[in-house]
Order: sequence, then C-alpha cells, then structure tokens
Amino acid sequence: MLDEIKISGLRGLDGLHLKGADKYNLIVGPNNSGKTSFLESLYLHCSPLNFQAVLSTLSLRNGGIQLSPHYIFEQLGWLFAKTKGQNTHKIEIEGRWKNVKRKTGLSIADYERGGENMASVFLPDTTSFPNFSRPEQRNESKGIRIGTIFFSFQSDKQDEMTDHYDFITKDHFQIVPPKINPDITAALSEPWLHKKPDSGIQEYDKSVKKNYDRKCLALMQKIDPDIENISILLTGGAPQLFVTHKKLGKMPLSNFGDGIRKMYLIAVTMASCEGGVFLIDELESSIDSNALKSLSDFVLSAAKELDVQIFATTHSLECIDAVLAGNFSAPDDLSLFKFGSKGDQISCKKISGKILKDIRYEFGQDVRG
Repeated sequence: MLDEIKISGLRGLDGLHLKGADKYNLIVGPNNSGKTSFLESLYLHCSPLNFQAVLSTLSLRNGGIQLSPHYIFEQLGWLFAKTKGQNTHKIEIEGRWKNVKRKTGLSIADYERGGENMASVFLPDTTSFPNFSRPEQRNESKGIRIGTIFFSFQSDKQDEMTDHYDFITKDHFQIVPPKINPDITAALSEPWLHKKPDSGIQEYDKSVKKNYDRKCLALMQKIDPDIENISILLTGGAPQLFVTHKKLGKMPLSNFGDGIRKMYLIAVTMASCEGGVFLIDELESSIDSNALKSLSDFVLSAAKELDVQIFATTHSLECIDAVLAGNFSAPDDLSLFKFGSKGDQISCKKISGKILKDIRYEFGQDVRG
C-alpha cells in the first residue's frame, strides 16, 4: 500500500504530508482544498517518467486536450505552485509503497517566456540529466523549441533515472513511450469520465480477461434487475458497450442514465487496478442515494479480492455513511482524511475507521467540516 505521501511544488498542495493511509481512504474537505489535485499527484507518482500520464492528467482536468505543443506546455505551468517573487516550476512527490521509499520529480524549462534572461530562471539543475544539453531556441528543420519537461524517479530499490521531453512547434505531435513501465498499477476516475463515448471499452476488456465481468454485471442487476448482459458491439466500425435489457432490448450503455454508466465504469475499472491503486474523484456524484450502498459494498469487496487500495474523494455525508456500513476486515482498514488550510499551509488530518464510526454513530457529528 501507499501509506505515506509528501508533496512539494504542486499548486494547491505544496507542503502536504499525508501519513497512515490504509486500504480504503476517504478524502473530504471544502471546495478548492486540493482533493482532486491530491488524486492527480498520486497518479503521477504511480507512473514515473511517463509523459502519457501527464497528458492524461491534463486531459482529465480539462475534459479533453488539444494536441498542440503550445497549449499543453501552457497547461503544464498550472500544475506548479506559485510563491511570492519566484516560479518554482519543480514538483517532487515522495511516497512509501510496500515499505519501499520512492520519489518522483517533474520540472519544466521555458525557453520562450522573457527570452534568455528568463530561461535561466526556469531551467532546472541539469546535472541530473547527463543526456540533456540546452538546445538553441530555433532549429529550422524541427521548428521552434518552446520548452522541456524533465522527469526523475528513484527509490530504495532503484537508482535515479531521468528522462525529458521537448516541446517543439511543428505539425506532428509525437508521444514517446516511457523508459520504464509503471511499477504501481493505477487508474484515475473523474466525475464526468463515464460520459466519454469510448469510456469503459478497455476496462471491460480487462475485466473479461480477469473473469470479473460477471461480478460487474451482478452489481448492475442490483440496480436494474432487467439488465441481462453487457457486451461490446461494433457500431460504424467502432466498439461500443451495449446492454441487453429484458424490456428495452439491446441498447448502447450511453443511452442509460449517468448513475448506471458511472457505476459500471467504476466496477470494470477495479479489474484494471489489480494489485495497485484506484483513485476515484467524487465517488457519490451521479449516483442515487439508494445505490450508494451497493456501489460502496462492491468497491470494498473488489478491493479485498483484487488487492486494490482505494483513495476516494467525497462531499457527501450519505457516501461516508454508506462506506462506514461496509464489511471491513478490521475497523482501521478505513481512514478519512480532512483537507484544509492553515494560513498559507495545507493541512491534512486523519480520522481512523474506529473513531470515525464513533463520531458518526455515537455522536451523529458531521466529519466533513
């Protein structure tokens, strides 16, 4: 499990130190307290030296992304913390996974903003990047180089590895594969993700290969007993999820309500995270209050069976109660973390599962504030 996380340089979470994460973790706090950014940072931490993971994070933030070097580089800038009088432009995320300490780093160099004088401000220490030498700003054959993103990763079991990606103004945007495969399998689910046309296709395929698709179907049948099957069919040459329904016949899953679609996406994604981490933003959004308990029970059961650690944000007291009512192996398999701020510093307070139950069941207090 990821049981400790320290973050520096990330906008909104600079200085955060979360300790004592458990198998199932709920994240609460007021709006703009950094809950979603925390999930994004975990996703980047689980995918070191991976430019595609950075693009996925930016895409999830913006509901899609333009494959334009200028656009992506500009959006990257918003990941970094701003401090008075300087731009740090360096993020470090330290964690401990199965008792192995690890650190991922992300920084950028901007060659356009303010010319050469500003370039020295944004350029990170390149001594850790022996294969990198600062290029000329203009290369007629390749276009204009506007900046570079640097990656670093090290752990108790891995000497420091580095990589970088150059942003060049040219028509073809090339994405190179990472040097290493993610050592922690992770998935990040945003509240709107179920609305994407191709959402759930790859996850369904993985659930079938792991013989988990029938359990996902059983969850859907708890919500709508008339659902007989869910499968992939080709429509116009493109794969699409279809529901076989007793009353409605065969229909695209996209024709059903947001609640059904989101629950199914979460269910099939669990199989994609076996042995890793599932990050769910706003677990309760689009889900009917009567279905929250079924979804929570499924996620808890699947997390046990597939050895998946859960980090889920929520604004809902009903969602917290639904999770609390689950059948945990031990009370402290669950923790709740309250995000807030103390002046310019981000705060993170842990409430263990046993204490959380006492607060809710014995005293009836709201734990979100």
